[in-house]
Amino acid sequence: MEVEDLIGEYSGYANDTLALLYTPFFVALLWLYYDETVVASLYGIRVQDFVFYFLFSLAIAPFQVVIDIIFLNIIEWYHHRPIHDYLDYMALRFSRRRARWKGNEAIVNKQIDEGLQSLDKLCFSAQHYFVQTLYVSGMTQVVLGVQALLWCEGYSIFADFGTVPTLLVCYALCLLLERACIAGGLCFGIWKIDASIERMEGQDESVDLQGLFR
Repeated sequence: MEVEDLIGEYSGYANDTLALLYTPFFVALLWLYYDETVVASLYGIRVQDFVFYFLFSLAIAPFQVVIDIIFLNIIEWYHHRPIHDYLDYMALRFSRRRARWKGNEAIVNKQIDEGLQSLDKLCFSAQHYFVQTLYVSGMTQVVLGVQALLWCEGYSIFADFGTVPTLLVCYALCLLLERACIAGGLCFGIWKIDASIERMEGQDESVDLQGLFR
């Protein structure tokens, strides 16, 4: 089995887990904007029924996480895939990173396919899930917004004089959120590393991952 296959397999597992934990928030958005999005009513779901969908998404999460962990261990044992060895190596790399934000490191592991190098660089760390959560949050709200606009009879964003100002405000809020995240990280010392280690950034770390499979 190639390293790329292992990364792809665990990436799918990680994304599925994130989606599972994010589902209650998405259900809450559909519940809150029931009349605007129209999605639920098209499927015959009443607004009062959402309490059951919301509670179910909360109740199923811990059990599904346990089941996924068991299946991941079964796959590792049955197919002899060193998933935990790879994750231990990722944790070690993240703890020894030479930049506060792992993605800012100039070097990548050239032993891995180019399409997976950025994923490997983040080491499936807290920073990886932070980026994924921001992306999913943005995309789900864009989808719900477009859905609300499509079902608004007689409305066109191209004829609305408020479209451009709204886009500019959204862009400004994105920049503000970025600055707020950076400021919060610096203030509370999130992902802080020693300054002397950060100055070592630039040394090659293209370790032969194939050694995990020998």
